Amino acid sequence: MPAALTTVQRTLPNGVHLFATPVPHTAAVSLYVASRAGSGGEPAELSGITHFVEHMLFRHRSHEPGAFACAIERLGGQINAATEPELTMVGAKVPSESWIDALHIVTRMVHAPVMDPDEIEKERAVILDELGLLDDLPEEAARRSVLARLWPNHPFGREIAGTATTVRSLTRDALLRRAVEMFSGHNTIVSVAGSLDPAAALDLLADAFGSAPAGSFEVYPVFHANGQESGRVQVIPREAEQAYFSIGGFTPGRTSRDRYATELLAAVLGAGFGARLVLELRERHGLAYDIGADVGHCGDPGVLSFDGGTDPDRLTRAGAYGLGARS
Repeated sequence: MPAALTTVQRTLPNGVHLFATPVPHTAAVSLYVASRAGSGGEPAELSGITHFVEHMLFRHRSHEPGAFACAIERLGGQINAATEPELTMVGAKVPSESWIDALHIVTRMVHAPVMDPDEIEKERAVILDELGLLDDLPEEAARRSVLARLWPNHPFGREIAGTATTVRSLTRDALLRRAVEMFSGHNTIVSVAGSLDPAAALDLLADAFGSAPAGSFEVYPVFHANGQESGRVQVIPREAEQAYFSIGGFTPGRTSRDRYATELLAAVLGAGFGARLVLELRERHGLAYDIGADVGHCGDPGVLSFDGGTDPDRLTRAGAYGLGARS
């Protein structure tokens, strides 16, 4: 059995938190650069700006399509990025002998994003297409409705990618300001793990991120659970063969020790063919082909939901049996 992993860490004067974990039995290294700034810190008029910046990180000064991603892939690795309500991250995994090259690439992405007007317009069109795709999916409409009712008038209740109106209105100056905020020192966490020397890795990370401006911590609006809308049920007419449903409620948040129990509950309800929801709705009653459960850990509180699709005539029964499966 491999020895227990030991993580070493360092905090730079500008606030960047660094972590390095040696994993000697692997031939790869994973590198993650995360920002505490997510979509949950956006004012309504700038909804979607964090996600827009995340997309722009992949735009290269050469205007060569996919230059950063291709550079990582030429190293034999892969790269991706994501925006969440309380987090934005870029992650790469490469062979261990190439991780320093990957570090240089990812550092350029987050500290010197290209905000060329032509590139911005290309990415704006891509994001508008992404929003259009989401709008075409009834299951996404159901999911959004639940979040909007759990988090009324709060960024956590909005679509992470924004709306077509806000995405069209975002300016180059606004994108530049948000990029600086996101990867300022106090908002940045860098973690590397794999076949490496942790002390040497921390020195390399410090060289790469030590010059970032300190900035200030991302601040999220306070949420009061008693601010939920009184109407807890919404029906959204759509042309579709099935009726899609999403049922959600609050759970302990990310900062609670009970979040682990919530993860276990979500697995019991929706993970695998032996899950309670699958056994009850699909196997026992034949009410749904696809059914699952998910948990989202925001700061406080979190959200547990279960989602599925069924024949419209069986929707009420599916919802009732689904709620019963939780008990």
